[in-house]
Amino acid sequence: MKKIFTPLALAALVFVAGCSKKNLDVKFDLNPKTVEFTVPVTTQSGDMTFVLNKLDYNLDSLAKANSISISQIKSMKIAFIKLEIIDQNIATNFDVVSWVEAYCKFDNQNETKMAWKNPMPTDHSRSINLDLADVDLADDLKTSSAQVRISGHTNAPIINPIQMRATVRFNVIGRLIN
Repeated sequence: MKKIFTPLALAALVFVAGCSKKNLDVKFDLNPKTVEFTVPVTTQSGDMTFVLNKLDYNLDSLAKANSISISQIKSMKIAFIKLEIIDQNIATNFDVVSWVEAYCKFDNQNETKMAWKNPMPTDHSRSINLDLADVDLADDLKTSSAQVRISGHTNAPIINPIQMRATVRFNVIGRLIN
């Protein structure tokens, strides 16, 4: 019995010692950020910027609310980007748009393509989810703001201003060390 107990006790001790400094991942979603904007009237079709806007956030307080610090964030990716036509006074949809792309710029860096839809649905949609790039923004989002640009191509003039909303949500993974 002693011959069996000693190796089992040694194995248990190694297992417990190995677990005492175990890395734990904390996963959470940031509250969605929204930007409302108006696409202006155009006299012709073509490439255009629908919105160029500064997006402010406080990642430090969001991390602390989830029991981690900014330095412990190991991954931050986009969960979704949704575009919606919110103006109920006009009967328009995304059929007039051929494609759309969303970019983000942090500090003095180049723009990063975050999402796109090409081709756009032609089913009279007033709300679409963009296809997402697999970009990790953990280091970039440690700043306090970013510049967001949503551009696209219209296949006809826009005859009425269009009220729109872009919603972005991020998935965050933080690493805790016990």
